[in-house]
Amino acid sequence: MTAKKYDDRRDGRRAEKQLQSWFTSVPQADHLNQELTEALTTFLAGYGKSPSTACRISVTSDFYQSQNNRSADDHVLTHLLIAVASRLSPEERVRLRAAL
Repeated sequence: MTAKKYDDRRDGRRAEKQLQSWFTSVPQADHLNQELTEALTTFLAGYGKSPSTACRISVTSDFYQSQNNRSADDHVLTHLLIAVASRLSPEERVRLRAAL
């Protein structure tokens, strides 16, 4: 695509549809959305601008999936740590808490 080929008859809907196959829109409630919105706001503030109220944060689908898998892995790991800690003596639990 070139600027010359992109004329007034195109409005971005076709590009948006194609981009959806590679990118995932991050839900506003997601911690990742909040983190990226803050970074965007800080970046734009350097130019005296702010994000549009219609701003949508998207990341590559592979990256978004890896973030969700990491959260699931963390959840499993937490359960494992709890199971192991429950078998420790009270003294060792105190020591473990102090280390965390």
